[in-house]
Amino acid sequence: MTENTSQETLALTLKLKILPESQDQVTAFKQTMTTYKDACNIVSQYIFDNIPKAAKEKTMSSLLSAINLQKTAIINGERIYDILTKQLGLSSQVTCEVFRSVISNYKTIQTILKKQTVADGYQHDDEGNVLLYKKGKHKGEPKLAYIYKDLTFLQKPLCYEKPQLVLSVDRSYSFINDFSKASIVTSRQKHISS
Repeated sequence: MTENTSQETLALTLKLKILPESQDQVTAFKQTMTTYKDACNIVSQYIFDNIPKAAKEKTMSSLLSAINLQKTAIINGERIYDILTKQLGLSSQVTCEVFRSVISNYKTIQTILKKQTVADGYQHDDEGNVLLYKKGKHKGEPKLAYIYKDLTFLQKPLCYEKPQLVLSVDRSYSFINDFSKASIVTSRQKHISS
């Protein structure tokens, strides 16, 4: 008899109602959500600005890598990671969530775009002559060449307008007192429990 050593992983999404104990907690949490949104917009703008270069150099997977972006993304001579942690006051874990969230959204858009085609000139034979349809209602007309869309077709960066926040258990929040309270890391490293 052999023992099954594979482990099954179960991912859960929880929706919690937070009941702050003070107005300071409400203010800190709202400020963190607004700061998170602003951080997402900074990362989104950087990705959007670098899409043409990444497409040309065929480095899109590097641009859409959270670990790579955290290490290499620079605006005005300063790493974006440092801007988010030092200037905006986000914790390291929440900053990592910003990169993961924005990149995940761009990858979703990329997947949607890859399913769409657009006409891109005409098909040519090996000698450079335009190919023509040989039968059907378009007989004698030039054959259109189609390409699949990619992120270069975006006209503007993804924009985050509503305050939001993505947290990871035991990193940016944890449960205390037999799950009756939660400790949440807010911007400027404050903790609130509710």
